[in-house]
Amino acid sequence: EKPTLRTAPSPLLRLSGAVQDAGLKVVTTGEGADELFGGYDLFRENAVRHFWAREPESELRPLLLTRLNAFIGKDLKRSGAFLVGFYRKGLTETEDPLYSHRLRFSNTSRLLSLLDGGVLERAGERGDPAERLEARLPDWFGEMTPLGKVQYLEISTFLEGYLLHTQGDRMLMGHSIEGRFPFLDYRVAELAAALPDQLRLRGLKEKYLLRKAVEHRLPAEIAARKKRPYRAPIVGAFVGPGAPDYVRELLDERRLADVGLFSPEAVARLVRKCEAGAPRDAVSETDEMALVGVLSVMLLHDRFVASPRPAEALVPDRVVVGEQVLPRASASAAA
Repeated sequence: EKPTLRTAPSPLLRLSGAVQDAGLKVVTTGEGADELFGGYDLFRENAVRHFWAREPESELRPLLLTRLNAFIGKDLKRSGAFLVGFYRKGLTETEDPLYSHRLRFSNTSRLLSLLDGGVLERAGERGDPAERLEARLPDWFGEMTPLGKVQYLEISTFLEGYLLHTQGDRMLMGHSIEGRFPFLDYRVAELAAALPDQLRLRGLKEKYLLRKAVEHRLPAEIAARKKRPYRAPIVGAFVGPGAPDYVRELLDERRLADVGLFSPEAVARLVRKCEAGAPRDAVSETDEMALVGVLSVMLLHDRFVASPRPAEALVPDRVVVGEQVLPRASASAAA
């Protein structure tokens, strides 16, 4: 088990339940299309920053950033010079293997301020996570284009560990639904990897070739529609008068102090910020990730450390085999 910083798996678990209720057993999903064919704003951001880095004093080139990632722009409340200042960090360090992800690593690292000092110290003994990631990169990584590098990093850090596992298979199998991922067929992946960069990302047009391949099969407004990030509610679900009781219990300062993983004062400040809620932009996406991170860790601690359940309690008394409802022992024999 591992904690998550997103709530997106929850609605997908409900969606797989709806699939089961419809009597279906297998679904196809689109995971891999963005990673292989250049669909994420991160890829466009990386292209703009490389373009800007060739003339770092240009006042026109950074203006392209205003066309990217409305969620990040809103999250960080950036306009004008502040937006440019954020993306300027490490701008000319284009030889850095992790160049495309450094800004996100830096921004998300703010969450570490919520951890207890002792926990941070012990974690630091394992070394810097970015350095460990860089050490795992293949020897041929440096031979790839900037787009190839950011795609490789996104596939190995986000698609593999989160989208296909935490948010994908686990939510599907929560209702015994099997997922099929046609974009991840090795032949499709090989085709995508062999494409010139401009057929994956043409200027700032994401998934260029993929869109061209299907535009004649889709209504014009669908084929031309901009990619919209998948979002699930966070603050409204966990903070405020309607918050579930378990959230208040797990985030209670005394409970946090007893567990010893987080700074009770820092978490209390975060909760107060989320409760204030106005203006809405005052609660950033990083704040929301921090809230979910603390809550998911506390849930794991409660389930597996504070009050662990025996393995037998996790197995249902009855299971369905074919059209038969069998007690646990009979089901094991039937299997």
